[in-house]
Amino acid sequence: MKHSKKIIVLILITHFNSFPRAPRQVWRIIHGTFAKDASWYQPGGDFYETLKKCIPPHAVIKSVTWSGKNNDEDRLEGAHALIMDMATYDLPDDEHYLIGHSHGCNVGMLAIKELAKINSPYKIHSFFTLAPPICRIAYQPEMSHLNNLYNFFSFGDRIQPVFQLFCRTYEPHPNIWNIEVTLDNRHPDHGLMHHPSLAQLLPKLHTLSLENEQSLIHFYTDKKAHIEKDYNREKKLKDDKRFTEHMLTALQFIRTYKQQKAVNKYAQEYYEYLTQLTPKSRNFRFWNWRNINSENDAFIKRLTDYVRGRHSISSLWSKKFTDFTNSRESSNKPFDTTGY
Repeated sequence: MKHSKKIIVLILITHFNSFPRAPRQVWRIIHGTFAKDASWYQPGGDFYETLKKCIPPHAVIKSVTWSGKNNDEDRLEGAHALIMDMATYDLPDDEHYLIGHSHGCNVGMLAIKELAKINSPYKIHSFFTLAPPICRIAYQPEMSHLNNLYNFFSFGDRIQPVFQLFCRTYEPHPNIWNIEVTLDNRHPDHGLMHHPSLAQLLPKLHTLSLENEQSLIHFYTDKKAHIEKDYNREKKLKDDKRFTEHMLTALQFIRTYKQQKAVNKYAQEYYEYLTQLTPKSRNFRFWNWRNINSENDAFIKRLTDYVRGRHSISSLWSKKFTDFTNSRESSNKPFDTTGY
């Protein structure tokens, strides 16, 4: 409420009194939680500079900075700041583009909801969400003020779903594309979801043929991206959910029982479960470990100590399991060089 009047006044002033000029593209990049000081989304950052080379010469890029604190109130404050920035510097006839990473995507979603509430003349042409923690209630996109939503996610990103508290994909809609990505034939982790390779493709994504619920884009650091139809999307999402449920069960077991018993039980069950999660599909594999009992015994002991209280579940998840996604081999085979 405390920002609503300011937003309305700024929008009205900009709409009726701004100096005449030709419409332009305005791109805004929104960082995620605890990433206010990150470089990737700011001038000089790898993602920012790559995007700058790929958009029209007269287009504008702006970095959206908010507190980065992990709560709804600060995300809403960031949304209000974003709207006021648009009302101050943009015209309603401009093409407005948003790129968000992690909870920065939800800052953008809240801003679009606020624009819809006041029936603003400002509408977003395209929103590119990179690994958003999707809540289909609080952060469901308001499509009346959003023309296109391109949602990028990776099954190697164990942070995005936060133990299945959030979803990976938005609900089906004609103007929403849920796109799985790989990077150099691996499933990227949360931090790699704003890799500059993705920035190269975003400005031309609307010109490509995509499947709303079954698009899979393979990005590479040394060649053009490759797009294909993902015929196993539904199965992947189900396996992803089962994987997380298993991890929660294993962690709870370690909390409950003595360390050595937990190590033995966890290693055995984990190995059996992982064996089930290695389909021959060229697109997907969770893990590919061998000799888990010997190679990972030390890790499992450390895991027990972490979960017993030395570290929080969230820090364990982000540090240890992200390390695994970085190191594991992907089952994807090389693709032909036909690019976008």
